[in-house]
Amino acid sequence: MRFADGITAQVESLRTSVTAVSKAVTGLDLPRSENTSVAFVGIGASYYAAWVGAAHLRADGGRAFAASPGELLSGEGGQADVYVAVSASGRSRETVEVMRARGAAVQIGVAKTAESPLNDVVDAVISTDSGADTSPCTTSYSATALAVGMLADRISGRSAGGWERVPELVERTIAESAGPVSRAGEMIHHVSSVDLVGSGASFGSAGEGALLLREFPRVAATAWETYNYLHGPMESNDGSKAVIVLGDGREVDLARSLAGFGIPTVLLTEQDVPEAANLVVCRLAADGGPAVRALAEIVPLQILTSGWAAERGIEECNFRYRQTDTKVKSAA
Repeated sequence: MRFADGITAQVESLRTSVTAVSKAVTGLDLPRSENTSVAFVGIGASYYAAWVGAAHLRADGGRAFAASPGELLSGEGGQADVYVAVSASGRSRETVEVMRARGAAVQIGVAKTAESPLNDVVDAVISTDSGADTSPCTTSYSATALAVGMLADRISGRSAGGWERVPELVERTIAESAGPVSRAGEMIHHVSSVDLVGSGASFGSAGEGALLLREFPRVAATAWETYNYLHGPMESNDGSKAVIVLGDGREVDLARSLAGFGIPTVLLTEQDVPEAANLVVCRLAADGGPAVRALAEIVPLQILTSGWAAERGIEECNFRYRQTDTKVKSAA
């Protein structure tokens, strides 16, 4: 699919995924202890989905963290009681290798389909059944974020659910984001680089947004955790660079401050914040936990990515520097 078509296709894709994932997580045999620690492990886009899953489980009261396989490949076992291997393709080499090395722990995979190399090294795979996808990914990313949130709820047993409302949320966000994203594009399409700033699950959204901007319109984009950003990284900004801020707390003050310094700023928030000079606000309505919020946040970032690529005359995402050792070949 074309990337722009993939954005709208997420609505129906998520309807399918809600059913598939609900069935899969219900049948899992998981440790049920408040002291159970869970590591969400992924690389590339799946690393940012792992952040979403870990943040959602922590909000449920669980003990969870996100990790890149590179942090675990050379370490000894014992970092977590449960490992959640997040890989939409089920073929990410580093993620498969980490799971192979963690044989003593409970291991759950999250992938588009169980028919993948990941299935050979984990105890069970949650298939998102997300259907056709784009390059860079749209439907598989949102379905993965949905799945890790639903899995987090299953592990904690504390959330009331409401996942069946997510497709409608995404559909509404697509429609409501069009105007703010258009204004944001007019303000920042000229810039040389973009920082994306957020905390918790919103850092996952920031990371995925930065990845989309780097892969498709080839914009120099970097994700930062909110409070870390205040301690020096923001010093390189000026009117030739832009910042996209995601959040409702310290992020609102940060966005206003950046705009006041003359830096083109876009704020994604649930708060009712008025726009100002150098500040475009995309108001989100996400009734749910951190994973639901992340599913709303990624939509305007996808729309911005699509428009920026079109502005630069890039119709398709053809990777220029593709690596040959990042995927495990499937049995087929």
